Amino acid sequence: SGCSDSNGPGDPSLWDAEIPTIPLDATRAPALLPCTVRPEQVDTFTVDSRGGSFRVDYARVTIPAWAVATGMSRTFQMRTPSASINSVVFSPIDKRGAMTFGVPVKIELDYKNCGGAHGGKRGIVNTTDADGAAGVPQVLAKVPSADDSLIASVSGGSTHFSRYAISY
Repeated sequence: SGCSDSNGPGDPSLWDAEIPTIPLDATRAPALLPCTVRPEQVDTFTVDSRGGSFRVDYARVTIPAWAVATGMSRTFQMRTPSASINSVVFSPIDKRGAMTFGVPVKIELDYKNCGGAHGGKRGIVNTTDADGAAGVPQVLAKVPSADDSLIASVSGGSTHFSRYAISY
């Protein structure tokens, strides 16, 4: 899923870049990092080929230039649910199907309001959208991530919008 616009990135292989998720090992599946419940926050944004950076509460997404095809704009909702985990849900609201990108977008979640007693690195995981009866989504896959404990933030890349949460 790419674009052949001559105004795009110089390296056409970037349009075929896919951020692979890491399959789950059933014996060592990641746990979701427990956090203090915060009120739900929701905002709506429109992005075009210029890209942009958008923030809702503890979540931020940076969509690079040319991730959306030239001449096309997309409108999406970004929501941080009120739950015992920090997660972000991205939903396209322009009725044009799923949101996929020609180049990876950066998703950042901070964990300043989360428990600090959990050892090891934190990461981002792709989860189910529904909270279910327990109020916590199920982990579907790990996303290659970077944990910056100095600023209590974890970041990862994706070529599609979904729901993402912090694991440990």
